[in-house]
Amino acid sequence: MITWPFTTLTPYEERWSLDGVALNGPTSASGLNRFAKTDGGGFWTCQQKFFFHRPAQIKAARAIEALLDGGATSIIIPAFERPFAPYPNGYSAHLVPHSDGTPFSDDTLYEGGLIDVTLAADAALRATTLQLSVTAVAPLEGGERFSIVHPVLGKRLYTVASVGEVSGGVQQIKCRPPLREAATAGTELDFDKPGCIMRLANARDFLSALNVARHMTCEAVWVESFDAS
Repeated sequence: MITWPFTTLTPYEERWSLDGVALNGPTSASGLNRFAKTDGGGFWTCQQKFFFHRPAQIKAARAIEALLDGGATSIIIPAFERPFAPYPNGYSAHLVPHSDGTPFSDDTLYEGGLIDVTLAADAALRATTLQLSVTAVAPLEGGERFSIVHPVLGKRLYTVASVGEVSGGVQQIKCRPPLREAATAGTELDFDKPGCIMRLANARDFLSALNVARHMTCEAVWVESFDAS
């Protein structure tokens, strides 16, 4: 599956939100609106804004646009969570070579994650309370985002809604949305590079016209895709 090239095409603004979490019922006799929470927890939408001033960026954006087939093809959209991720000791990443100790052909290295968190117990479909085995992570405070790569639905995004006590290396959290798919103990929670499988919802207005200075803007509206990965 395509992954948005976050390093090359970094948004200067983005907003993730869960839509469809609650249903608005009829107005009562007293004039109050009634709301009911949906079991599935809604779906993610994401709005991102970009400014491209280098030819490599513009060509990369055009290539992605072509591959998305007007929104018919799903893509993994990373969330810009590095400033908020619970990196142990404040470090955001470390660089590692290939397994044989060699770098890439241009002498660059892989960027490896430092956060090590897994499920300490099985979690059912639509679970909102998770037991975590915390090996390498800063104290969770709530508001952090992570992903789980599910066997069928692939990479999904979650937010830590509240944090319980740590006991014996196990921490309880509440998350939203509810789990999209059941997960087994030992499943990794990706706090380093969270993201979600999405579809482009504004294909017609995705890329702006190329201006006289050969600059281009991009405003992407993404909607969570539930096709199998």
